[in-house]
Amino acid sequence: MKQIWPKGPYTIIGVSWGGALSMEIARIFDQQNASIHVYLIDGAPQTLQMSLRHLGENPNDVEMNIISRLFKINDASFIEKLGGIGDWDSKVALALQEYTGKLRDKNNAKKAITGLRNKITDILAYRPSGESLSGEIYLLRPSGCSKHDGCDLLAASKRTLQVHIIDGDHMSIVRNPETALLINQTFSLI
Repeated sequence: MKQIWPKGPYTIIGVSWGGALSMEIARIFDQQNASIHVYLIDGAPQTLQMSLRHLGENPNDVEMNIISRLFKINDASFIEKLGGIGDWDSKVALALQEYTGKLRDKNNAKKAITGLRNKITDILAYRPSGESLSGEIYLLRPSGCSKHDGCDLLAASKRTLQVHIIDGDHMSIVRNPETALLINQTFSLI
């Protein structure tokens, strides 16, 4: 980014799980005294973590919940059998072996479920550095959310957190023209 636009300012956008990465990129630029504007499109890291905590408190529970939910496994004895397997690859192999639904390519399914497990594990393990950003943070949330809920981002910036409610749900607010208008507003302020 610095090679393309050396002086800034920088607008960094994080969508959903990308919110944590956006915050860390913003911290790097902030340490270099760059002007930053961070837009989190329903991507407040701690809110995402809270929404994933229902999968379990330890890595094995998380893995078991991912497998049982994605493969729609409800048989208690099979879940117990899976739980007794120590490594991830063997759990996935057994689940795929027993899966009765339609799958065109089990190798791609294994890669996809492993990628999902890795992303969930990463977001659950994310811990912000604790340093407040000197730049602006804008939180764009879907309909039904409170404009007064800062999703634990109030301490993330030295400036006032700006929360905007966008018409739509978690997926559709990205495509809503209002989202683009809010982000493009930054350029009129520069």
